[in-house]
Amino acid sequence: MSDPDKGGKKKECLMTEQELYEMLLVEDDRFHDEGRDLYMDEVIKKIRKDLETDGDQ
Repeated sequence: MSDPDKGGKKKECLMTEQELYEMLLVEDDRFHDEGRDLYMDEVIKKIRKDLETDGDQ
């Protein structure tokens, strides 16, 4: 069998959609400021970068 870590394939996401959503809520609860929307945009951009998606659907 071929090694999945070779060949430039995307990394497999080990978190469920629910776990990612819960993580966002925890991060959001820690940030209490009028810049919350900007902060959430940055969190979403980081997740998309980590998952190698562009968000254009």
